[in-house]
Amino acid sequence: MKSILMRMTHNTECRICKSENLEKFLDLGDVALVSNFIPKDKLHKKEPIPNLSIYVCKDCWLAQIIDVPHPEDLFLNDYPYMTRFISTMVEHFSARAKEIIERFDLKDDDLVMDIGSNDGVYLSGFKKHKPNINVLGIDPAPNIVPFAEERGIRSKNIFFTEENAKKLVEEEGPAKVILSTNTFAHIDDLDDFVKGLNIMLDEDGVFIFENPYAIDTILGNQFDTMYYDHVSYYAIHPCKVLFERFGMEIFDVQQTDVHGGSIMVFVKKKASNILVTDKPAELLAKEKELGFNTMKPYLEFSERVSKFKKDLMKLLIGLKAQGKTIAGYGASARGNVTLSYCGIDTNILDYICDKSTFKQGRFTPGTRLEIFPPDKLLEDMPDYTLMVAWNFTDEILKEQEEYRKKGGKFIVPLPEFKIV
Repeated sequence: MKSILMRMTHNTECRICKSENLEKFLDLGDVALVSNFIPKDKLHKKEPIPNLSIYVCKDCWLAQIIDVPHPEDLFLNDYPYMTRFISTMVEHFSARAKEIIERFDLKDDDLVMDIGSNDGVYLSGFKKHKPNINVLGIDPAPNIVPFAEERGIRSKNIFFTEENAKKLVEEEGPAKVILSTNTFAHIDDLDDFVKGLNIMLDEDGVFIFENPYAIDTILGNQFDTMYYDHVSYYAIHPCKVLFERFGMEIFDVQQTDVHGGSIMVFVKKKASNILVTDKPAELLAKEKELGFNTMKPYLEFSERVSKFKKDLMKLLIGLKAQGKTIAGYGASARGNVTLSYCGIDTNILDYICDKSTFKQGRFTPGTRLEIFPPDKLLEDMPDYTLMVAWNFTDEILKEQEEYRKKGGKFIVPLPEFKIV
């Protein structure tokens, strides 16, 4: 079989504080590139399936990947994720947009820029609540940007870098709000990115990023959010170290239950008159209280992840031995981590379902499960369906009510193992 080459960068120092005091705490084994869904005519090609290990910096305590694929290999080749297929996130973004407009008293001529704007759903929320507001999407995926433009969202198909920020500020003027939602964790060269922020941000502007909170990720056993697209797993302390190096400051943090526990972090230039809330200091104290400035929680997490794999496989293999049929639901990046780490392939699952029309007809990376529309569950009525996209369990259970009424059961692996 023909192999696909993959370019990797090996980092020997922390991407935030530049320390070389890095310690591995989790080895997930060989995990395929979780966003590289395979068309049927490419199944004969051998995938790159590198070892996925997670480290933590023992100086600033950033959890991170140190072997990083080239971003062009991740985002420039039929990038599969589109927000429009996830009702939970569409509603979340609309509510967030309304809050930001009101909190910062945004005017029509204020520029709101979204880095990693995807198919434009977030910025559409701003247009919904303030139709004439000036918005601009930045996204490197050429196959996704046209979907944003169809929504009427001005977009540029580029990576956000210091060099591109210099061009953007000349063309667009400074931004009042810069967003980065579930994309800040993708950035390997954080120095270059934050330098770009400083160039692009108005003197009283705000940078708002939202990502899974590393503390929730680790305490909740959410190893499945750790994959090659996400190179960093943020707690508040390492973020504070990063932004202070560039004359910036975290002035507020909001916690949400999105993606199993996320933080929305508000950052300003230190000279700005925006008041700092008590929340950043509270979370910094909490992180220290929980011991996240020691190796203890990271090593305990690794032990729990190993136990999770044993327990899940014991259940699935037991059900197969009883002659039960099992499908999967949610061909998500996180789901693909679970499938790869546990070795769940066509010997366990018959197929997997997903709402994304982009993914349907393709196959999951590494495990090669064919992806079908959700109505296949009702057609086939498998005895059990593994909820690999468990972070959208409520939405999926509601959509699959008919399957459940007819006797179908869902296995929900995280955050608490249950069958519903």
